[in-house]
Amino acid sequence: MLKYWGAGRKTQMDEYDRSALDRLREMMNQVEEFYEPGVDLTLLFTDMHYRINGFASEITDSYINSISEYCDQLRIRTLRGSNLWSDAGLTLADVNARATSDIGVAEWDGLTVPERAVGEAGEGGR
Repeated sequence: MLKYWGAGRKTQMDEYDRSALDRLREMMNQVEEFYEPGVDLTLLFTDMHYRINGFASEITDSYINSISEYCDQLRIRTLRGSNLWSDAGLTLADVNARATSDIGVAEWDGLTVPERAVGEAGEGGR
């Protein structure tokens, strides 16, 4: 199972994070009661989303490290989105250059999204 996990402006894990992670572990334990192999959970940190929006990695790294340490205790795996970018050979500068190039803009403009999806997104995904 994969779950996205963001950071916001936090620099350390708080009681709400701990409660959410504890609840995820409880759900995993409940699955294990009925399904012998159990379930593996990986949190995918959205650290690149924050870098794209101008957050310094020093802020998000501290938070992600505190979450990762607690996840280790709970046997929940973690993975940084930035590691996926790195493994794929992507850099923020390259992606920005591509996105703002004439080719990137033309590709974006050529995408079609059903009106219903656009409408639902504008209503908060309802």
